[in-house]
Amino acid sequence: MRIFTTRPDTIFGVTFMTLAPEHELVTQITTPEQKAAVEAYIEKTAKRSERERMADVKTISGVFTGAYAEHPFTKEPIPVWIGDYVLAGYGTGAVMAVPCGDERDYAFANFFKGQAGMQEIKNIFANADISKEAFSSKDNVVIANSDFLNGLNYKEATKKVISELEKIGQGKGKINYRLRDAVFSRQRYWGEPFPVYYVNGLPQMIDAQHLPIILPEVEKYLPTEDGLPPLGNATVWAWDSVNNKVVNTNLVDNKTIFPLELNTMPGWAGSSWYWMRYMDAHNDAEFAGKEALNYWESVDLYIGGSEHATGHLLYSRFWNKFLKDKGFAPTEEPFRKLINQGMILGMSAFVIIVYIQLKIYK
Repeated sequence: MRIFTTRPDTIFGVTFMTLAPEHELVTQITTPEQKAAVEAYIEKTAKRSERERMADVKTISGVFTGAYAEHPFTKEPIPVWIGDYVLAGYGTGAVMAVPCGDERDYAFANFFKGQAGMQEIKNIFANADISKEAFSSKDNVVIANSDFLNGLNYKEATKKVISELEKIGQGKGKINYRLRDAVFSRQRYWGEPFPVYYVNGLPQMIDAQHLPIILPEVEKYLPTEDGLPPLGNATVWAWDSVNNKVVNTNLVDNKTIFPLELNTMPGWAGSSWYWMRYMDAHNDAEFAGKEALNYWESVDLYIGGSEHATGHLLYSRFWNKFLKDKGFAPTEEPFRKLINQGMILGMSAFVIIVYIQLKIYK
């Protein structure tokens, strides 16, 4: 059973495993005694979308498969459950449940406490009270009741356990990069147009030699009356695949002239690489020449606020690394130094005291 976890340091706190109901192993490992209950649960879960399951953090449900996995170090039998809080498309679709260190595992273990296949919660954290809730913090962690990990902090224990798992061939360390999900299109006029046209409803890319595609003139920047983006108002916004140019929209025949994409790119499409354009702003052949890029390399100092941390900074680094891999960017990182100047969280008040001298005349 393959498990991906970000907390291998808690491996001695595992008291059960949870598989996504759709996991391929479920039908293979379920015992005859549990088959009816498992099948009924899978049928019930299939009626809910992954989005619903992710959003619903209050409902606790699951079924014991009757099967057990073997702990890689202690060789103890670990009961295997299925639960809809585990998604088949996330990680490996299976989790090692550590109730003392994870809130959802904690709630699951307490909900099914005393039932067949649910072991007692083990506390593997020194000086941590888990009587009311899990201890999920990585700070001030001291591992206990964990054999060769006892007395180690989070980083030390993580490094140590990965090394030991690799020695016995029961696991390996791996770095996963997770990007924030974002739709790369906007239903507005302003923005870079997509070099895409549609043939029988399927997107086709316009060859790079025919770029750039320039935004057409429109009389108004509002959506169309039937709800299409503003580019739906354009009279010259169709692609002539023979002459490779933008032509009048009323010429669309879906044979050689096709409709163009109506959405435009978001603001960060340009802000994710604009510093490179500054290095060679008058280059009409490419976004920046190699000579200019090699001379300027990366930005010496970036001054920005924390509001950019999960937007501009995240994607600018991702784009720069992508361009580096493709042989365009000369450096791995776009900025050499970052200074965060903080944010203004509220209004400031200045109190001005005026002293007035009064004189009384008789």
